[in-house]
Order: sequence, then structure tokens, then C-alpha cells
Amino acid sequence: MAKKEKGNTLKVAIDQSSKASESGIKKTDLAILLLYLGVDLIPKLGSIEVMGPQWLYLSILNLISTIYIFTRFKGTLNGILQKLSKNILSLIYLSVFVLCGLSIFFALNPIESLVVYSRLIVTVIAFLNISILIYQRPKHIEFLFQAVSIIAIFQCIPLLYTYLKLVNVSSTDALILSLKANSGNKNVMAASFIIKTPIIIYCVFKYYSLGRYIINLISLSLVVIMIFVLNARAAYLAFFLQIIIYLIFLFINNKQNGIKQTIRQSLNILLPVLFGLIVSQILLIIPNSNSGYTTLDKRLATIAEESNSSSSARLYFWNNAMELIKEKPLTGIGYGNYKIESIKFQNGYFNDFDYAKHAHNDFLQITAEAGILTGFLFISIFLIAFIYTLKTWRSDLTSEMKMLNVISLMSLAGYFVDAIFNFPAERPVMQIFFAFMLAINAVIFMDTRKSATERSFSSNFSPLILLVSSTLTLISVYICLQTYKSMRVQVLTHYNFGIVQPEVSYLDVNSKFPAIPNLAENNIPINDTKAWYLYRAQKYDEALLFLNQDKDASPYLMSKELLKAAVYSDQGLIDSAHYYSKKGFFTRPRNMALFQLVTTTSVQLRDTSTIQKAFNEFRKYRNDPKAWKIYLKSLMLAGYNMKKLLSISDSIAKVYPKESEIQHARFSIRAASSANNNNYPEALNYLLEIMKLYPNDIENFENIGLTYYNLKDYANAEIYLRKVTEAGVYSNGKSEFFLGISLIQLGRKDEACTFLNQAVKRNYPQASLILNNNNCQVKD
Repeated sequence: MAKKEKGNTLKVAIDQSSKASESGIKKTDLAILLLYLGVDLIPKLGSIEVMGPQWLYLSILNLISTIYIFTRFKGTLNGILQKLSKNILSLIYLSVFVLCGLSIFFALNPIESLVVYSRLIVTVIAFLNISILIYQRPKHIEFLFQAVSIIAIFQCIPLLYTYLKLVNVSSTDALILSLKANSGNKNVMAASFIIKTPIIIYCVFKYYSLGRYIINLISLSLVVIMIFVLNARAAYLAFFLQIIIYLIFLFINNKQNGIKQTIRQSLNILLPVLFGLIVSQILLIIPNSNSGYTTLDKRLATIAEESNSSSSARLYFWNNAMELIKEKPLTGIGYGNYKIESIKFQNGYFNDFDYAKHAHNDFLQITAEAGILTGFLFISIFLIAFIYTLKTWRSDLTSEMKMLNVISLMSLAGYFVDAIFNFPAERPVMQIFFAFMLAINAVIFMDTRKSATERSFSSNFSPLILLVSSTLTLISVYICLQTYKSMRVQVLTHYNFGIVQPEVSYLDVNSKFPAIPNLAENNIPINDTKAWYLYRAQKYDEALLFLNQDKDASPYLMSKELLKAAVYSDQGLIDSAHYYSKKGFFTRPRNMALFQLVTTTSVQLRDTSTIQKAFNEFRKYRNDPKAWKIYLKSLMLAGYNMKKLLSISDSIAKVYPKESEIQHARFSIRAASSANNNNYPEALNYLLEIMKLYPNDIENFENIGLTYYNLKDYANAEIYLRKVTEAGVYSNGKSEFFLGISLIQLGRKDEACTFLNQAVKRNYPQASLILNNNNCQVKD
């Protein structure tokens, strides 16, 4: 009897959910859905990356939506969830979500996995919430479509205005790259237009009224113009695929609509598309430059060219992903860890600390990160969506519902193409529209399954889903909030790792970083960033403390090795400095900072063989004039045969007569040779030649100051040595020491004592002796 009552209760709940469907969707529901779709209107808000505040926004919106849904749909929620739980598309997506979560246990950096996984949580919860909201009546989402169409107009107009305003005064490449609004980059901007294009096509197709028809035609034309102006080749392919899908289903429906209406509906779309395409090509011809971003035909021709830099780079990244798949085919390397693990394959490809954050193929990347099964399930989502669309088209649903499902397939097709060439999984706007269109596809298909046998759930099913959904949402809110806080601090540090920032110290940065994430957007571990600022403040022990933590945050980047070598070098522990500089450089042989450091430590050990070996290794990848300068000067300082060195520098200078770096090295070597022969006037002439090439070279200022000192011209020595001390670049106390002595010779003892005290603090040899001999007061 109890069982029968339970079954009746379930039937009532399902019937109520159906009736709710028929009653239409409330304005509050539409408002929440519109807030989801407006994610790309959220600006940076002081973050280094626009996705920081956007993911936080979506996570908070998920929390609000979850509370609203479980409050409003108390009586019908069990029935809706029951249908969703039986939907294959939903189950596969949930399986991908679970498997990605399990892969975290195999991650080298599980904290970074959690940071990236929180974004997948946001997307999955958004999919669940959107599915429940639009289940009430998919037809009423037409309001949302119209809103998206209008918003697209206001997104296109500023971009088009910027292009027209600057096209004749700016580099075309730089201009097009700047057309990104709140999307992150121009490729994401183009992809966001692609995933919205089917929505606008639907609005044109529906022909609500003449006024709305004109608005939607304008929207479609502007979006097409911007897609082609943005010059994203993946967007081109995705757009043409969407148009083909639309035309195929339109002509499949030819028998029902008749040939005239089919042709009219085709032209309604094709004419504004053709107009947008023509206008975009005219706009791209205007610059008349040798830009890499050009007209459609030339741009498409570069897709198959191996010589094209971006095409060859993608093939390289895909190959890296395949290698990672081979390493851990079942478990994957851990969700979100591609950016960490792939670096070991990129050491001979990227300069300095540059790296590829993504595989530029989400299918390969998710397979590498979470295993082959996950990759297979992820790609099957698109296949199932396609099958659902076919089955829906053959069902007895209204043509309106069928067209909505086709529109969802078109958007998913656009996403699919973008996922082959780019990384939409990271971008909030792409993920929310992916969740939205996936929900439409699944929900409309569920309407074709009315006669399916219902499976009963206990009365605790909804509370259980509420508990899991709320818990996951709260976790995502916390992680997204901490990530956003970190991104705000990274505005100061992102472009400045290894670069002196006199106006920024560890006091401005270190305490402001939250506990998570442990990896910055430039892939430098946060602890390494903190250590850099502590190193600049000569707090070596504290810097080493950070460098010895979080060793797996990004172990292949060699940022820790760079800083450890720098710290040990400053502490006079040359053997340790040499060990870490060699380890760092020969792991990343294209890194200029590591090359400079390994030659510096080699100089101190008189290790000319390592200098030569490092230079030959560096030149395999980069024939940089600066490397010649470092190489030649390092050999000189390491005591290499001066006669041979003069010959090498002169011959190289003849080969590269216009390369100022090489001329700099030649003048430096000649100046050193003259100084070794006590010919200081000749040495000074060479140093002044360097100053003509590099008027702000601090190292040259120091050499000029020391040369004036040796010439006993203490007034000029003071001028140049003071410039060095004021720059605050060196921490060895050398300039302070000789500036102090120069000031003593000029009769300014009190001022001299200040600089001698600084030299003593920096352990410069004989500084204490000179300080005491001149009866200077020792200052703590």
C-alpha cells in the first residue's frame, strides 16, 4: 500500500512538472538565465585576467540560482531531476566531471588542479541550473535569444569603431589583436561571436515583427563583419560549418514548408552573411600593409601551411599532448596540469620563461589530463547531441522545437571546431554558452520521451542533490574568490618576474597573495614570485625558505633554479650558485636570464669551458646578439686569452657591424685590454663609445666611474658611481665603496661615511678597514 502511494506521489510530481512546463517560464527564471548569458559583460575589475572576476561572478550566480531553484520548484523538482538523470547526454557530461575530479589524485600539482576544476564545477552546476530553468518551457527562451542578439550589436559597434578609427594610424596586427573587449583575446572574442551566431540566426528566422527583424539583420551583419575582421581561422571554419548545418536542416524541412518559403528563409540568412563578408574584406583591404591578418582567401590558405607559425605551433602542442597521453593513458596527468607537465617538452621551443598554457585542442588536453576514457566521453557529448537533434527532427514535436534543437547543434558545432584549435574550456563566456546550448539540446530531446517508463526515487533525492550542488558551489565560490584576489596582486608581478621594480617591494606583494592558487597566470609559482621580491630586498634566508617549498608547483620551468643561483651567488656560495645555474640553463637552454647567470657563476670559477659549452648550446636555438655580448664579456672576465678574445670580438663585429650588442662587447673588451695595460684614457674612450650606444647602461656607468677613479678624477667618478648607487641594481657594495673613497678625496667625509657603511653591510672587501681608518661611525 505504501509503495502504491509512493508511486502515485511520484506520478503527481511528474504531472505537476509537465503542467508547470505548459504554464510558461517566469520572469525571474528568464532574468537568471540572462545573467548567465551576460557573463562576458563583466570587465577585469583590477585583475590581470578578465576570467578571474567572470568565474567568480558565475560561481556566485550558481549559488543564488541553486537556492532559488530548490525554493521555487519544491513540488516538481524530483520529477525534473528524474528526467535529467535518465538523459544520456547529462550522464555522460556528469561522468566527464567525475573522472576529471578523480584525476586530481594523480596530479603533480593538485592545488592547480583544484583551481581549474572549480571552473568545471561552475560549468556543470550552471548546466544543471539552466536545464531545470528552461525545462519549464524551452519555447520561452526566445526572449533570451532576442536579448543576446541586441547585446551583440552593442558589443560589435565599439569594436568596429575602434578598428575604423585606428586602421590607418596603427599596425594592423596590433590593432586586430587589441579587439578583445572583455573576452581575453581576439580569438576568444571571435569564438564568442561564433557560439552566439546561431542564436541571432534563429531570431532572423523567426521574423517576429518588421522592427525586430531589422534589428536582428543588423546584429547578424555586424557579427559576421567582426568574425571575419578578427581573422581567427578556427572561427571561419566554425562559421561555415554552422551555415551548412542550417541549410541542410532547412532543405530537409522543404516538404513541410515548400520551396518558396525555404528559399526565403535561406536568403534571410545568406544575404546579411554575404553583406557582412563583403564589408569585412573591404575593411581588411584598407590598411594595404604586409599584415599577417588579411583577407579570407589568404587567411584560409595558411591553415594547411606548415611554415605558418601558428599552424606549426599547434601541431607541436598537439604532439606534446600525445606524448603526455602515452605517459599516463588511463589516469591522465591530473586535471589542469597540462600547463605544468608539458613544459618538459617545450624547453627547446620557447624563449626565457615563455610556455604554452594549453594544448590548443581541448579534446587532446582533457585526454592527457584525465585519461583516454574521459577524452572519449567528452568527444561523445557532441556525437550524442547530434543524434539527439536527428531524433528530435524525426519526432512529433513542433517545427519550432525542432529548429531550437538545430540551433543548439549549430552552436555546439561552433564550440566543437573551436575546441579542436583553441581552449574554450578555460573561458567563462564559452563555457556558459556551451552549458546553455547543451541544456537546450538535452531538454528538448526529453520532450520526445514522454512515454518512457519513470524510475522512482526516494523522497530524499532532491535534498541530496541540493546538498551536493550547494557544497560544490560553495567550494567553487571560495576557490574563485581566492583566485580573483591573487589575480589582482598579479597585476604588479605578472610581467615583472626577474625585472627590477624600484617602486614595488615584497611589502607591497607577498602578504597580499592568498593561500591558493600556488601558480600565477605566467606559470611562475607564487612562492617563487615572493622569493624574487625578498631576494631584491636581500632577505636571502626568507627567499630560500619560499624556494624550498612547493617544489612541484612548476618543477620544469626552472624559476626556482634561477633564484637559488642568484641568492647563492650574492651570498658568495659560488659552487652552489654554479650548480643551480647549470641545472637551470641546460634544462631550458633558450632562457637568456639563465644563460647570463651560468656565465656569471662560471666567471667566478674561471670556468671558460662551461661558458663556451653554454654559449654553443644557446646558439643552437637563438642567435641573439645579446648572447654574443654576454659570451665575449664572460670570457674576458674569466681570464680567457686576451689576444684571442680581441681577435674574436673584432671578427664578429665585422660580421654584425650594425648590432649594437656586439659592438658593446667589442668596446668592453678593448676597454678592459687598455685598462690591463694601465692605459686608462684609452679605456675611457671605449667606455664613452659604449655610452653613445647605450646612454643608460648602469654597468657601463660603473666602469666609467671606476676608470675616472683610476685617473684620480674623483669629481667625475662621483657623478657616475652615484648614478649606479641610485639605480639600486647591484647589491655587492662595490659602487658604494669607491664612491665613498672618491668623496673622501673630495673632502666630503661625512657623506662618504654613509656610502662606506652601505659597502660594509654588503660585505665588500676592505670596506670595514676604510670605514675604521676614517673614523666613520658604524651604523646598524
